[in-house]
Amino acid sequence: MEIYACGLNNHKQLTLSTDSQDITSFLKIAKGQRLRILCGIWSAIIIEVDEQLLYQGYYQSGPKQCNISYSKAIKSIFGDIEGIQGALTTDGNFYELIPNDPCSDPLRFQRSQRNWYRDQELRLEHIAIAGNGQVAIVAHARSSPTSTAKSLYMFSSMNSFKASTHSDFTIATTSLPVINYLGSTATSFIALDSDGNVLSWGSALHPNLLGRHPTIDAPAEYPHPVPFLQGTPIRKIAAGGWICTALSRDDDLYIWGGQPGNMSARIDALPDWQAGEDVKLVDIDGGVNILDAAVGDGHVLVLTERRDVWVTGQGREGQLGLNNVNIDFEQSWKRSGEWSNLQVLSVEASGWNSFVIVNTK
Repeated sequence: MEIYACGLNNHKQLTLSTDSQDITSFLKIAKGQRLRILCGIWSAIIIEVDEQLLYQGYYQSGPKQCNISYSKAIKSIFGDIEGIQGALTTDGNFYELIPNDPCSDPLRFQRSQRNWYRDQELRLEHIAIAGNGQVAIVAHARSSPTSTAKSLYMFSSMNSFKASTHSDFTIATTSLPVINYLGSTATSFIALDSDGNVLSWGSALHPNLLGRHPTIDAPAEYPHPVPFLQGTPIRKIAAGGWICTALSRDDDLYIWGGQPGNMSARIDALPDWQAGEDVKLVDIDGGVNILDAAVGDGHVLVLTERRDVWVTGQGREGQLGLNNVNIDFEQSWKRSGEWSNLQVLSVEASGWNSFVIVNTK
C-alpha cells in the first residue's frame, strides 16, 4: 500500500525534501503493508505504518520525521489548532500528550492518573473536537456490554475534558445507539450509528451544518436524526470545516453545510438552505456511483467506481492536487491526479491536506 498526499506543507508535514510551502500535485509520502492515517492537523501528520507510528511535521528544534514504536493498540489520535492533544486506545482509555523537548520523541503519551471518566468507570468509544473548541465524548459503563446504549458527554473545551472534576461537562443523552463514527465541523457534530442512521447536534446559530431545522422536539444541542437521510442506510460520514457528507450503502453521496455569508467560497454541490434544501444528492461524472468521500477544512474529495478522484472547494494550499496549479477556490467538481495504473482504495482529508491510499499488489 502507498499513500499519496498534497496540500499544506508549511511545517514539512508531507515531505522534508522540498522548500515548498504547498504541495500542489499528489506526492507519495508513505509505503507499507498496513497504512492508516491517524491524525492530520495544520502542523503535522501521524500515519500508522505497519507496527510503527510515522510522525512528520512541526518540532521545537525544526521540522522532523521519525518512526515511533508503541505498545498500546491505538484507535485514534486527535488534535486541534493548538496541536496534538491525545490518543484513544482500543480498550477505551485516553492518553494525554506529554510535552516534548528537542531530545525526545514528539509523540509520548501518558494515561491520566485521575480523571472524571475513570472515576465513573467509563469506557471511551469516540472523541471529537469541533472548530469552536467543544468536545464530544461517546462512552458507556465498563460493567455493561459493548452493545448497550451509549452516553454522550459534552465539554466546553479540551482543558475541561482533561480536568479531574465532575462539574465541567454536561450529559447530553444516555440513550445513544451503538455509534460507529463520530465527526465534527466548525460548530457541530455528526454521528453514524450501527443501523446506518445519521445524527447531528451543535450550535443553533448554524442549522445548515446540522442538516436539519431545530425544533422544540428536536433542539440543536441534542443528537437527532437528519430527516432527509431517514430511510436511507448510510455506511460512512465525513465532516470538516463547514461541510458534511454521508455515503449511502447504495453508493450515493449526500452533502450539506456551507459557510454563512461567504458565497464566493461556496461549492456548487451544496444545498440551497434559503430555498429550503437541507441536504442534497451529489451528481458527479454523470451520476457515477461513489465509493468513498473525505472532507477537509474547506474541500471535498470523492472516489468513484471508475477509480477516479474528484475534488472541489478550497484550494489555495494545493489541497485539490490539480496538476501543479494553485487554485484559490474551485466551485465545481474537477478530476484530480492520474490513477489509471494504480488501484485506488480510499481517500482521506484533514485540514488543508488531501490523501489517496492505493494498493500496490
